[in-house]
Amino acid sequence: MKIVKTFIGKNSFEFNLVEYDQSLQSDLEDFCKRCDQEGYSNNASLKALKLGKWGDLEKWWVVYHKDKIISMSGAHYFPHLHSKCFIILSRMATMKAYNGMASPSVSARKMQHNFAFGVFMPVQIDWCLEMGATDIIGTTNSPENDTDNSGTMFKVHEYANKFFKIGDKATRIHKDFPSYNTLQDIWRFNVRDFATMEKIKYK
Repeated sequence: MKIVKTFIGKNSFEFNLVEYDQSLQSDLEDFCKRCDQEGYSNNASLKALKLGKWGDLEKWWVVYHKDKIISMSGAHYFPHLHSKCFIILSRMATMKAYNGMASPSVSARKMQHNFAFGVFMPVQIDWCLEMGATDIIGTTNSPENDTDNSGTMFKVHEYANKFFKIGDKATRIHKDFPSYNTLQDIWRFNVRDFATMEKIKYK
């Protein structure tokens, strides 16, 4: 198990951010079963995750609490825009019991309590830059869609529209972009970390 970092969250819980590899598949399958029970259809099975679709142009991370995966997310190539575009926070999901527990403190602007922005985003941006990305994006599901397959995307969309413009965290470059049979807003990230507000150094 390749541990990227160990950190302390809410209630003094200790978490490990881990690079996913095949040796962790049984743990991920268990996580997917729990996602299915909680209604996260995009993470309900390994097939739903679409692991391996992008080969060497994808990478996944998971967060453990004790011996269980409680959160996951990935980054991969996104040729729908251009040949040097990558997307982060793909298939993002956190067990409901752990929502908002990534940090002891809560800040709507810094979002360090959120596993997506506080834990996964910086390492995924670093990897995308190593892969030669000139645009690193995230997507939020438009309210024009009838369903929210992750159970959280409409909330993320609301947050993005309210807070991404503060400090120029991210810029919306497409509205209601048709992707995988879903209308999505596409955001280009300008900072690596919402806590430090470190600017991304695109080439």
